[in-house]
Amino acid sequence: GITAVYVLFIGAEVSATRALVAAGCVCAEAVAESGGRFAQRLGVALLVVELLWPWALLEIGVQLTFAALFGIGMGRLLGRGSVLYTSLWVQLAVWLTTGVIVTAWSGNVSWISLPLNLAVAPLWSAWNCVVGVGAFLIAAAKVPFGSEALQLVAWVNELLADVMLWISEAGVAGTE
Repeated sequence: GITAVYVLFIGAEVSATRALVAAGCVCAEAVAESGGRFAQRLGVALLVVELLWPWALLEIGVQLTFAALFGIGMGRLLGRGSVLYTSLWVQLAVWLTTGVIVTAWSGNVSWISLPLNLAVAPLWSAWNCVVGVGAFLIAAAKVPFGSEALQLVAWVNELLADVMLWISEAGVAGTE
């Protein structure tokens, strides 16, 4: 629902609509919790994206989105209901599936991204989804210190992005 409001707010831009379709696919899987239907929903989601933007599958963003969704589905299946194992398997499977796409496009395998995906990605995602959305809503409601909270979220995001860029440029990020 939040993704749909976001897409309505910014317009039907390709990456936002793709995220909406992907979020719908993941949410449908979470509600139904059936691994066999996940692949079907993934295929339908890809078909919808292709119907909206022909040849979208040739874009790296679309490939990464659907590789990540495929990894989420694999991880949920391999986790077999355990919260800890599912979380670890999802992170590993998403790293593998998106890593194949990144390797095909760049020619580099990023070994450091695996521990970063396990350690940083869940916290960064939670930071943006919980604190970021909360700060945005507080700022939009003109609550005192709302804009400062939103600026803090943006500052932390810039800091983390700078750290990730520094790691990628430090020469330890991958193997050609």
